[in-house]
Amino acid sequence: MSKKVELTQSDLKEDSKIEFTFDRPSSLEGWHKNDIKGWPDKWNPIEFSEEDGKPCMVIKPKVSSWYEDVYGGLLSKKVTGDFQVTANVKATGTDKNTPGQSFSLGGIMARKPNDFEADTWKPGKENWLFITTGTADRPGEQQFEVKTTYQSMSTLRTYPAKTKWVQLRMVRLRELFTMLYKYEGEEWQYLDQWVRPDMPETLEVGIIAYTDWDNAAPLYPDFKTINSKGISNGKEDLILKVEKIAFEYPKAERFGNQLTDFASTGKEKLESFMV
Repeated sequence: MSKKVELTQSDLKEDSKIEFTFDRPSSLEGWHKNDIKGWPDKWNPIEFSEEDGKPCMVIKPKVSSWYEDVYGGLLSKKVTGDFQVTANVKATGTDKNTPGQSFSLGGIMARKPNDFEADTWKPGKENWLFITTGTADRPGEQQFEVKTTYQSMSTLRTYPAKTKWVQLRMVRLRELFTMLYKYEGEEWQYLDQWVRPDMPETLEVGIIAYTDWDNAAPLYPDFKTINSKGISNGKEDLILKVEKIAFEYPKAERFGNQLTDFASTGKEKLESFMV
């Protein structure tokens, strides 16, 4: 198991897998937590527990978000070149199986590095994509959300999900990012794709979690206040459990011009994303 903060194409070789299991505090060695100097932390202290026989990391985010210039928590490694990243996660509410506060979600993000401190922050600099599960625009219903943000302008789509352990997967093939999911005992399912030719070779890739857009929304679009002061009267309503995350070189290959139309690619091409 590598403790390196950065993974390159020499690390992500064909037929190899770099897997990290989160079962104790030392599991976080080699990971970067994006705490911003001068801003409040976006997560409560990370805990470790066991769920359904799975040792796991437990993330309980404070009221925050990843939307436009609203900033949330991220635990990441820098990854260079094409990659396939898969995380086994379970998202619930704090006192119910499904969050009751809107946009309470956790999953995988790939983000263009944007280093700053509170006094050097500027709006319009966020570029990232993610696949998450929890609750989005239907509080109390389990959903997937996929989102792409270009220069702090966010576009999202939501899909029905189940409140159970799920493998989330993001596959990068240069500018093409493909999102998939798999429940235990079931087959892989394609969820969505985004085309992002602007994304640099090296990205921050890892785990995000955030909660309760309901109480952040009244301050929107005052990004500076939301980010720098936090939301004191909100409801923390997400518990994200993360068993493990694995990085691999993609088994899928680029294909054709109709990049976002799987109906045109053939079954064999689609299945290459699901190995």
